Amino acid sequence: MRELKGRVAVVTGAARGLGRGIAESLAAADMRLVLADINSDELYATADALRDAGSNVCAVPTDVTSQTAIEALAKAALDKFGSVSVICNNAGIWDLGLAWEISLSEWRRMVDINLWGVIYGVHTFVPLLLKNPDGGHVVNTSSMAGLVGTHFRAPYAATKHAVVGLSQSIREEAKTLGLKLGVTVVCPGRVDTKVFGGFAGISSASSERVKDIMRQAATVLDSAAALPPRIAGDMIRDAIINDEFFVLPNATTRHRPGIEREYEALMQAYVKGETSAALSVQKVAGASPSL
Repeated sequence: MRELKGRVAVVTGAARGLGRGIAESLAAADMRLVLADINSDELYATADALRDAGSNVCAVPTDVTSQTAIEALAKAALDKFGSVSVICNNAGIWDLGLAWEISLSEWRRMVDINLWGVIYGVHTFVPLLLKNPDGGHVVNTSSMAGLVGTHFRAPYAATKHAVVGLSQSIREEAKTLGLKLGVTVVCPGRVDTKVFGGFAGISSASSERVKDIMRQAATVLDSAAALPPRIAGDMIRDAIINDEFFVLPNATTRHRPGIEREYEALMQAYVKGETSAALSVQKVAGASPSL
């Protein structure tokens, strides 16, 4: 999608942080915008700021955990602009705790927002994108935690890994069917956003030792250099234009060892798997026919 001017983008989680950065960048590319967020006050403030800057913006308060709400968002976009060319499934939350101590209600909350919110967005908007003569583009926000293992963030990591897998599957399905559908998955490092505001929710069931470790981890993450959301938004805008799959805003040397470690372990396991497969073939080929 080389030309964005005049096209329509829908952005969830758009009131602040990365979502607002995406919205600002797409607005600067002269796209028409439909912004969604559950926080209506901040959503309207963001929409007003973009409108004052000359952008054509529609704000639709939306709970991404509701399929009905996402369908209403799509209807609002079509009623306002007639079509949608880009969907950015960006809404997300996180919290800290041990996988087996975080309450099941919190697990469900994060799965509902971080994963089902993306699924609803894909299920609702991709058919609309494919109705366009030149197709469209899907942007799903994951995280560095969607690429490597991470401690004390199991629900977040699980949902973000799922978003990467979902995005890869959509990309391969589009290729197989020859569809005009671009796919981008965003795996940010530290971006200046309030998504990190869940540190106060450290599980009360945790031991004091674990709580101290989590507080230290939270302090390190909170003090890490945060990328301005607009810079991340510009990277995502460019990925849409150039049809790039992975976008890793603020990837740092802190992330490299984890990615390399995971890749090395995967390749070692793969080589062992290849060896076992070869032995299996040899065994089958040399086996006597059963009577």
